[in-house]
Amino acid sequence: MANTIDRRSLLGGLTGLTATLGLPRKGGAQSRARITDGQVHIWQAHGDRPPSASGRQEPLLVEELLATLDANGVDRVVLVPPSWAARGNTYSLEAAAAYPDRIRVLGLAGRPAEDQAEAITHWLDTPGMAGLRMFLSNDAGAEYLASGGADWLWPILAENSIPVSVHAGDSLPVLAQAMERHPDLKLCLDAFGLGRNVEAEEALARFETVADTMAAFPNVMIKTGVIPRDSGDAFPFSNAQQLVGRVLETFGPQRLMYASDMTLLKSPYAEGLEFWRVLPDLPDTDRDAILGENMNRWLEWA
Repeated sequence: MANTIDRRSLLGGLTGLTATLGLPRKGGAQSRARITDGQVHIWQAHGDRPPSASGRQEPLLVEELLATLDANGVDRVVLVPPSWAARGNTYSLEAAAAYPDRIRVLGLAGRPAEDQAEAITHWLDTPGMAGLRMFLSNDAGAEYLASGGADWLWPILAENSIPVSVHAGDSLPVLAQAMERHPDLKLCLDAFGLGRNVEAEEALARFETVADTMAAFPNVMIKTGVIPRDSGDAFPFSNAQQLVGRVLETFGPQRLMYASDMTLLKSPYAEGLEFWRVLPDLPDTDRDAILGENMNRWLEWA
């Protein structure tokens, strides 16, 4: 994975993407592995706070989302309701109910208190709900974890096989302790486990901390970050190729899950998929795993 690829190798463009990923070609159908986008925010209107300043400001409705996925040969999507959505998890769950074959939801859980134990135990009873998402990389989240605020939560999630996707920031040691105590916990680290506002030139070195702290736990998955934005390079994002190479070396291809985080993209959606086509030395079986099979397995989404 040490080699990178330049633009001269990209003459096939998106036609090459269709061929290599096994997408249906003009003139005949071709079987292929399903692609699942592991994280997209949708919302109808924002509440008291506006959307993230670094991303899209206007609402993204499910119809526009599905049109984009269809145009790029993406079969499924995991919705992560944004914290600014006026209706919380509701709109995403309505979308999952309307399109049950294509949509699942990692419901935003905030920083739940122990009096919510019953609700968490039955979290997956809601149609379309596939797990929890917790944004804990801010000061309040770090304090919640450091003070033991989630100590009651981990055993419930482990015992009930409820996946949890965490944006953890600098709190990886606390999550490592949770994994030591509850090895069956289905934990995913968002954004390569790097936390917020990590500069592209710092990402590779910072990931070594992620690997040192979390790679030994086989139940820990890694969700990709917004590669086209976070790289800082032009396509094909050569510095991100180096980061992904290190992720594959330490966690392996069966523990990495593709996520576009579409509303934070600054470039065409297709480039995020093309990145995986041109990634050097990546076998087709590993690409299929990263682009969908791993997420489907993690969520037990047949």
